[in-house]
Amino acid sequence: MELMKAIVSRNSIRKYKPEQITEDELNLILKAGCAAPIGMGKYNYMHITVIQNPSFIKNSLKK
Repeated sequence: MELMKAIVSRNSIRKYKPEQITEDELNLILKAGCAAPIGMGKYNYMHITVIQNPSFIKNSLKK
């Protein structure tokens, strides 16, 4: 996919499939996230949280 097409066609997903992504897919996503630019170069403060338990997410949203 071309870069501009990907940027213009992006959207937010609120309903997810029940199956988990593979470990390779997760690692690729994390690698991309770690390579993303951060304001003022504050890489020491960057934190990525991976939650794979759907009930944890559901319970967290109730609070």
